[in-house]
Amino acid sequence: MITVKEYTTDQQQKLEEFCSIAKAHGLKNNESLVAMKIDSVKYWVGYYEDKIIAVNGIEQYDDTTWRVAVRQATLPTHHNLLGFKRDFGANSIMFRYVQRAGVEYAHNQGGTNLIVSTNLNNEAGPWMTRVDKHVKRFCDLGIFTYVETKELNYVCRMCTG
Repeated sequence: MITVKEYTTDQQQKLEEFCSIAKAHGLKNNESLVAMKIDSVKYWVGYYEDKIIAVNGIEQYDDTTWRVAVRQATLPTHHNLLGFKRDFGANSIMFRYVQRAGVEYAHNQGGTNLIVSTNLNNEAGPWMTRVDKHVKRFCDLGIFTYVETKELNYVCRMCTG
């Protein structure tokens, strides 16, 4: 069973263990607490068997806009944990569980515009272009709306949901 919790500093050791595994798999955005920008990004973490296996950050972009997919990652060792599901995105721990908590938080803070941004190359990790393709697919399904490709920290695609 996957449990989602808001990240607090009492979970730091478990998050550092997550970062160590992420680093071994080439996930540069999640290889350390510094890389995750833990001091400026609010996180939710997904637990499985008392270990953090997925993280999703959110940050306020302006008064009504929140980025709801900041430094998100699922450890590759758990990509297939939910098994194959027929519906697109149904086997995603991030989309089904962890990201939802951040979206709910942003809405509760008055967020009326939510941005999902993705990296357009694999510089930050080996699956970044795959994640971007998935977000484009969510746009095709009408879950998100494509806004633009622009510079935001790094080049990324921005979609609203």
